[in-house]
Amino acid sequence: MEQEKDRHQKPIKITVDNKHFDWLQPTITGNDIKKLVGAAPEYGVWLVVPGPDDDQEIDDHEKVDLTKPHHDRFITGPKKTTEGESSFLPSRDRAYLAEKSIKYEEIGADGHKGVVLRSYPLPTGQFDASRADILILLPVGYPDTPPDMFHLIPWVRLIAGNTYPRAADQSVTFAGQSWQRWSRHNTEWRPGVDGIWSMLKRVDHALKVAA
Repeated sequence: MEQEKDRHQKPIKITVDNKHFDWLQPTITGNDIKKLVGAAPEYGVWLVVPGPDDDQEIDDHEKVDLTKPHHDRFITGPKKTTEGESSFLPSRDRAYLAEKSIKYEEIGADGHKGVVLRSYPLPTGQFDASRADILILLPVGYPDTPPDMFHLIPWVRLIAGNTYPRAADQSVTFAGQSWQRWSRHNTEWRPGVDGIWSMLKRVDHALKVAA
C-alpha cells in the first residue's frame, strides 16, 4: 500500500547545487540529497535558509520535511578543513577571517588550493539568493602572487532581468562541484601588503556593482 501511495504522490520540486529534481516523497535525507548529485559520502549537505540566518546543515540520516515553506533548496560541498601546520593560508589571513567571523574552509583538490567562504552574504535584493559559498583559488606563490577570479555556488542571477551578471556565465569544476566563475581580473596587488582581506574587498565590490 505504501508503494502504491508513493506511485501516485505528486512530485515535489527541489533544487540541489542549482540542479532541479522531482522528488516523490514528502521527506528527504542528507544521504538522498548527496545521491541525487553524486556528491562524495564525506560531503556536507545544507538547507539554504532565506535571509541573513545561517544555512542549516543536514545530517546523513536526518529527514527534511519538504512540505514546509522554503524547504526545497539545498547545496552540498566538502566539509574538511585543513588546520594547524598543514594550513596553506598565511596566519594573518586566518586571523582576519576569524576576527570577521567568516566561516571558511581550506581545500586542496584537482591540483589546486582554494579557500571556500561558507554562506557568504550577498547584496540585499540584487540576486536570486541571499547567500552563497564563494571559492577563491590561491595561485602558487600566494600571497606574493595575487588571486584572480572568484566563483559561487549556488549560481546566481540578477533579480532585474533574471540574467547572469556579465562575465559570470561559465563554469569551473573544483572539488567535484560546478562553480559559477566570475571573470574579474586582479591588476593591482601589493606583495607583502595585500592578503585575503584585499581579495574580499574586490569580491564585495564586484558583487555590489554586478550588472
